[in-house]
Amino acid sequence: MLEIEGLTVTYGDVVAIDNLDLTIEPGEIVSLLGPSGSGKSTLLRAVAGLEKPTAGILRWNGGDLAAIPVHRRGFGLMFQDYALFPHRTVAANVAFGLEMMHKSRAEIGERVDTVLSLVGLQGYGDRAIGHLSGGQQQRVALARAIAPAPRLLMFDEPLGSLDRSLRDRLVVELHDILDRVGATSIYVTHDQQEAFALADRVVLLHDGRIEQVGSPEELWSHPRSPFAARFLGFRNLVPTGNARAMGWPTPSPVTDHVVYRADGFSPDDDGPFVVTTRSRTYRGDHHLLVVTAADGTELDVVVRGEPAPEPGRQLRLRLDPSAVVPVGE
Repeated sequence: MLEIEGLTVTYGDVVAIDNLDLTIEPGEIVSLLGPSGSGKSTLLRAVAGLEKPTAGILRWNGGDLAAIPVHRRGFGLMFQDYALFPHRTVAANVAFGLEMMHKSRAEIGERVDTVLSLVGLQGYGDRAIGHLSGGQQQRVALARAIAPAPRLLMFDEPLGSLDRSLRDRLVVELHDILDRVGATSIYVTHDQQEAFALADRVVLLHDGRIEQVGSPEELWSHPRSPFAARFLGFRNLVPTGNARAMGWPTPSPVTDHVVYRADGFSPDDDGPFVVTTRSRTYRGDHHLLVVTAADGTELDVVVRGEPAPEPGRQLRLRLDPSAVVPVGE
């Protein structure tokens, strides 16, 4: 178990991590999610031992990590650039950590075959790194990280350089691999879809502090602050007082803000909410409308399966009660 208590990391007058507390349970996959500059990578580097904390304690199974150097922590790291050795074959790259552990040739060969099979690269051992695609190189880097059976696996934006379709496919495979390995894992990303697809628990960071922590379902169903709501992609964020003045539904118990999910609206000639269409954008399986409510509030509305109104046209809407999301405590 990893325990982080009062962790602070500063660079001169800049506070990158601010008095942060977090516990990660054995076998748990935790994603550190947030915008650039939120402290995600700094936190990861502090846990790895690559960054010296200004204050605070890091413990693994109750033991203080402060005096333990990087190479003795038993943690595995994987970065966006993979850091593979171009002059080594696939198998030799995967074997590197095992060689540093002075494993026998037989043990290394067996383990390399096992992890290459695990990541879907069986039979690739003799290939040169330069002959692999980006997705295949990512798998080699993952195999190399897994091979020494680390106590903790850490990933810093490992899919960031890949295109969206490949990232979407690989993140599902990565979740399956980590689940089978059973390793405690920390995964850094700025991408909400990656975090939600992979993690048991998501830690949303903002300016070096934890803005919210919980399962993907908890963050999606009840963001705890306007920042969390906006970062998760909820544009229809309205102060509750404004919503009530317009006669729009509000959550119970009452929170400071409310989100109306864009896909919770449906055009209805008898709908109670009248808006004016400002713009429309075709998104393949739907149109995204930007509409203006009576008080000037702008909202996004998803329209599927029917002609979307042109800009300037009035539109009546009905709202699914499940699309009303409380924001705040």
